Amino acid sequence: MQDILAVATSVGSIVLYRVCGLPGTPFLEHVRSLQLFPATVLVLSLAWCMTDPHKLGVTLSNGEVVLIDRLGFTTSQGSIMPHAFGADDNPSVCKILNVHDLEAWTLAFTPSGQGVFSGGDDGTLRCSLMRSSESAHSGEDPTDTTPHHSWIERKIHNAGVTAILPLSEDIVVTGSYDDHIRVLHVPEHGRRILLAEANLDGGVWRLKKIMQEPEMWEDQEEASFTILASCMHAGARIVKLKMSKCHDWSIEVLARFEEHQSMNYGSDIQPQKNGRSGTVISTSFYDKLLCVWRFGI
Repeated sequence: MQDILAVATSVGSIVLYRVCGLPGTPFLEHVRSLQLFPATVLVLSLAWCMTDPHKLGVTLSNGEVVLIDRLGFTTSQGSIMPHAFGADDNPSVCKILNVHDLEAWTLAFTPSGQGVFSGGDDGTLRCSLMRSSESAHSGEDPTDTTPHHSWIERKIHNAGVTAILPLSEDIVVTGSYDDHIRVLHVPEHGRRILLAEANLDGGVWRLKKIMQEPEMWEDQEEASFTILASCMHAGARIVKLKMSKCHDWSIEVLARFEEHQSMNYGSDIQPQKNGRSGTVISTSFYDKLLCVWRFGI
């Protein structure tokens, strides 16, 4: 399987690379550069739609949340394969899904791929829901992904929303500049509800799920999620979210890594097969530090 990486730039472009080579000797091969936005606009985050490899979501420094379609890829036996790009290629299509009042820091697709959550420096969490293939029954173009419904949550976060991790279509975990991680119930209709929150002592810039039990949890009485959080000046945290039989949620900090002397903006993990231990790589900005550490639970 060929792995495609999308890289956001500070000059309004997306650069696509392919991971090549044998295990142990990988290298990156440039596939395509897409100048989709003005060079004065920063691409602040991006996320693939896991249900459609043709779609990529991005957020921009001008506040826009954009869906990019027709990136020039087709799927073949489960692999992502680039087209041969020529003069007759269909251009990528960009559609604005939402616009934040300030920088749009982050986005995440819903598990179904039919919606996009986004967070911005305006302190809002927003959702854009898109037409599904059911629109074909009404005579509409089934590929039309124009937003047909959106909501904005303005009251829960006390600063910019910088991380979003959906656990289901209507349960999301968010991180904020206000140092808090939160679990939210965000139904398509009705009031958004704060289910749990915890202060992690630093701006929660990124969230990555390590493990969940059980794998299919929405119809279960209890569930737990282990998450790696990059917390800016506070370093990295490993936290556990728990849902009880009464559907009450709690947050517990399992581990802290505080060797960084600067902003921890990025962390990732190589979990073991049992999911209960793993090797973590965390990075920090001004001191240009990369740390490798392990955890076990």
